[in-house]
Amino acid sequence: MRPAPHPPGALPHSVTILLVEDSRCASDAIRRLCQASGIRVRRADCLKSARRHLATYRPALVIVDIGLPDGSGLDLVAELRQQPTCPAIIATSGDDTRMKEALIGGADGFVAKPFGSLAAFQRILRNSLPPESAAACRFTALERGDPIVESISARHGTYPATGRAPGTAPAALPDAASRTSGRIPGTAQTTRQATADRGVSVVKVAPVTGPAPTDRPVPSASAHCGQAPDQLTFRDDLRQARRLIHRPGEAHLPYVAQFVGGLALISADAELGRAARDLARAGRSSLPALEQAIHERLEKPPLI
Repeated sequence: MRPAPHPPGALPHSVTILLVEDSRCASDAIRRLCQASGIRVRRADCLKSARRHLATYRPALVIVDIGLPDGSGLDLVAELRQQPTCPAIIATSGDDTRMKEALIGGADGFVAKPFGSLAAFQRILRNSLPPESAAACRFTALERGDPIVESISARHGTYPATGRAPGTAPAALPDAASRTSGRIPGTAQTTRQATADRGVSVVKVAPVTGPAPTDRPVPSASAHCGQAPDQLTFRDDLRQARRLIHRPGEAHLPYVAQFVGGLALISADAELGRAARDLARAGRSSLPALEQAIHERLEKPPLI
């Protein structure tokens, strides 16, 4: 008896990934990119939740934000690399200077916020996933030949990435010059070139000129997938930031600055980005300005 045909657009073997991301706005952007690629997404908003997910199922790919409320996403990357069966790993951050650290620490790829075009995202997926999982995805933007627009915050460089056998030591940088600078001029591509045993991997991203990441202009909202961020999840993240800044003490303020800074990048909000940078530099004394910026945005009716 022949199996029932799959509905139009359905995949015979759907791919499930685990997204470890604290921002609902960023999660929604990645979810839309994955949905367009025929990929199902499970989300964890912190390391504790991610470890709980990973204790019950094994995703084909883990996309992990480096800055999380209960620690660094790089700790999770290191843990996964020590396991006998390690999924593909893509790290993400609003701070593109963390790319070298992420790739040497064990990630197979890196995506800077705000996210690039659908074609750029699909290329990273295709080059990071195992062949059998990549074959089950829909890389329609690549097949159409859509423009591959990198994240505007990506910088140029070539790094030894980490498609190595699980449990092996991180790859060394190629030479002393790259150990010092972390950068070797590359091409306008993001590629993962792996051997059959996933022992060699290289990531190259397009050069971008301009100010340092902490002071760079916030790009337009169309920088990720050609769509503005979801207003409801954006406002949810603003409320979460407001709750965080009211906590006593100062130990959590660097995380708040990072969280709001990432939100500013995704939403193309230059003023909010400045408030986040001021918090990172000046600490608690800059909280009133950040709180006012958040209040003003929450007072505006959402554009739905």
